[in-house]
Amino acid sequence: MLGFTVLFALVFALWVFFNASTSIPVLALGLPLSLLVAALSSKFLFQRLTPDALHMRRYLSAFLYLFGFGKALLVANFNVIAIILSPRMSISPGVVKIAMGDANEDVLAAVANSITLTPGTITLDAVPGALYVHNINCNPADSKIEIKKGIVGDFEHSLRGVFQ
Repeated sequence: MLGFTVLFALVFALWVFFNASTSIPVLALGLPLSLLVAALSSKFLFQRLTPDALHMRRYLSAFLYLFGFGKALLVANFNVIAIILSPRMSISPGVVKIAMGDANEDVLAAVANSITLTPGTITLDAVPGALYVHNINCNPADSKIEIKKGIVGDFEHSLRGVFQ
């Protein structure tokens, strides 16, 4: 029931925001439509929603993840542009196994998708406890910790705060 209420409130607020009006006809149409959307999709979106899921630390972790991911995305784009525009291709591509420890499926999926969205890297496989990632620049002299920090960054820590 909590998921239904949260989704209804969110959809209705978005309805009012995007219509930029609080007139009676807009509210009268938005109310049943928001109820319908919430009734049809809340079961699927919020199967595991508990009061703990609404804890403020999750929102802080999500904010930190989005900020860190945006920064990593920007840096990776500039790195790939520099590689493309350089007259000499100084890349050493390779596949790296990144240990993820006891991360649950949600964390693994979110980290894998974050890596894939970042230019120059793609997640090839996600198995319990590890990700296999193709990276445009793999320096074999780097330690496993340096490689993980360079590819995953702080994604894992922030996403653990969101999903665990």
